[in-house]
Amino acid sequence: MTCGGCVKDVKAALAKVPGVSEVGLSTGKKWIVFPDYSDARASVTFVPQKTNVETLIRAVEAAGNPLSKYRALALDK
Repeated sequence: MTCGGCVKDVKAALAKVPGVSEVGLSTGKKWIVFPDYSDARASVTFVPQKTNVETLIRAVEAAGNPLSKYRALALDK
């Protein structure tokens, strides 16, 4: 993520997933550049009967554009 727009894109993508009720994203900095995105964290509250971790990961990765490609990894299922 390279700017506040990236944070907005990822939060919006996660919020659109059916079953998601809350999305929080922590970067630790207002403007960030993380080549490996290791310091960015998303906390997502969702209904397991409506979605799953794999769907959330795909939503984050699909939120990218030619200039910003996002990768996601589940830290806790």
